[in-house]
Amino acid sequence: MSPTWPLPPDEAERQAALETYGVLDTPAQESLDRITRLASQILAVPIALVSLVDRDRQWFCSRVGLDACQTGREVAFCAHAICGTEILEVSDALLDDRFRNNPLVVGEPHIRFYAGVPLRNLDGFNLGTLCVIDQKPRVLSDSERQLLRELAGMVMQYLEDRRRTYACELTGLLNRRPFFDEGQREFHRALRNGSGLSVLIFDIDAFRSIVGDFGASGHDHALLSLTATLQAKVRRADLLARVAEDEFAVLLMDTDRDGALVVADSIQQAVEAGGLHLESQSLPLSVSGGVATLRAEDGNFTQLFHRASEALLQAKRQGRNRTVFADET
Repeated sequence: MSPTWPLPPDEAERQAALETYGVLDTPAQESLDRITRLASQILAVPIALVSLVDRDRQWFCSRVGLDACQTGREVAFCAHAICGTEILEVSDALLDDRFRNNPLVVGEPHIRFYAGVPLRNLDGFNLGTLCVIDQKPRVLSDSERQLLRELAGMVMQYLEDRRRTYACELTGLLNRRPFFDEGQREFHRALRNGSGLSVLIFDIDAFRSIVGDFGASGHDHALLSLTATLQAKVRRADLLARVAEDEFAVLLMDTDRDGALVVADSIQQAVEAGGLHLESQSLPLSVSGGVATLRAEDGNFTQLFHRASEALLQAKRQGRNRTVFADET
């Protein structure tokens, strides 16, 4: 079924870009709340939002004057705003054919005026908007429009700064800290639901030799090669991260020991079969792995991760190019 909202021509790429920021469904941040408060106060509007347009919803990572944390994308003014590059300004929604019958216009919060600046990232994708809303018609002055653009720029600066700490710039995978934050949440979820949870940790065998022989090119190609293999071999719901220089971790949701070992074996075989292609050369490539599965005595995610890490060390001591399960060490 086709969506009932307008789509940017680069929607798939835009959605993928949004997800790399790791900001959806995160707690409120004072840095963003300060910006929405300023927008509300300076422009004298009751509602100001930082709205990120997700697949079928808009999620407010900062909001002033509105209780809801999200709405469906089908009623989102911001879904229209992200289809352009300039401010979308609706002076009176009741006079606009696109919005006159919108539930947010005819019902709470009774939107009449809307102005949204697309939050456009460095790659040219609109992630969402900084928008202001009023329950009476109005028109922004040129200086007010410029102010809104400046505040939107501050929002994007925050998101870009967060992205740099959240994701590895080379691979695009989670960094260590957000992986542990997400891991702790999944740890508690698995305990509540009585579901499986497993951690795989891999590092590249002879990585220092590769870097020594090929320098930065060898460094980047080896890391990107393993990243591609991991992405191909795990499910979308699983978490991937680069947690150290050449060390990668996978958090497998709803997965027990046997399932984790199947995934680990599949990854190891794919890495070895693919090898590494550098400077017209085909080189051998292998990884060592450690696997641990949630146990009742694990007190937190760190303990689960530590057991997988200890298993990885054991794999390397046993000769590399192998996977060791934590309870076998």
